[in-house]
Amino acid sequence: MPTVWIANRSGHNYVDAERYGEVKELTAGTVKWANIDRMAYDLAHLITKQVNWEEDYLLISGAITVNILAVMIWLQHTDKVRILLWVGTPETRSYVMRTIDRNQIINLVDEALTG
Repeated sequence: MPTVWIANRSGHNYVDAERYGEVKELTAGTVKWANIDRMAYDLAHLITKQVNWEEDYLLISGAITVNILAVMIWLQHTDKVRILLWVGTPETRSYVMRTIDRNQIINLVDEALTG
């Protein structure tokens, strides 16, 4: 069964994400902005030791810095990260899966630089 990794648990209701797998957190609550190196270190150890690159999801939530670092670390170890985003109108909101493909991003940046 896949795991849904919440980048930063911040008090939202994550029940809808359970349809993608077991919900766990990478971080929770307030993070220390002044110590980004330590945050990256902690995330790197959690992500590299616990994530199943082929099956798991990263749920975007909470502190933006944690989300950015989590995606960057994840993409250091695999070509793709499947993210869950909370989308829709207030009446129809749910989590939807999107994929960030490292190679596609590299190609887009290369095109922009040469084009």
